[in-house]
Amino acid sequence: MDEEPCTVADLPSMQFDDSIQPRAFFDRAIHIAVDNWTDLDKQLVAWLVREGHLTKSKLPIDNHAGRGKYFINNKPQHREAHLDGLWHQVGDFYVDTKYNAQAHVNNLLSALDQLGVHDPHFYLAFRTSGR
Repeated sequence: MDEEPCTVADLPSMQFDDSIQPRAFFDRAIHIAVDNWTDLDKQLVAWLVREGHLTKSKLPIDNHAGRGKYFINNKPQHREAHLDGLWHQVGDFYVDTKYNAQAHVNNLLSALDQLGVHDPHFYLAFRTSGR
């Protein structure tokens, strides 16, 4: 079942589990299909860079828990290099995508907050798979 696009403001009131997957990132009139949470994270980083919100001088961006793990960095490692992550490169940046569904959403919200982006002009759509 597909959900209608939602705004970032809608996300805090929504619940996410392993049955929910992102299906699209909408940047104004541009529809970008995404297959999974990793794709969504990569689109978020690309959008942040395109819009001028993310620069190397603003790194690292902590993950939502703020306990030494980064969500976005300029190298594929956390504050403590031994901490585990699943890093993907997006241009000059790396995003850690090793999180569950709710943590992906929390990381997205936390990154926007850390960067001072209070009313982003993108929308997201999700699909729910049957269990």
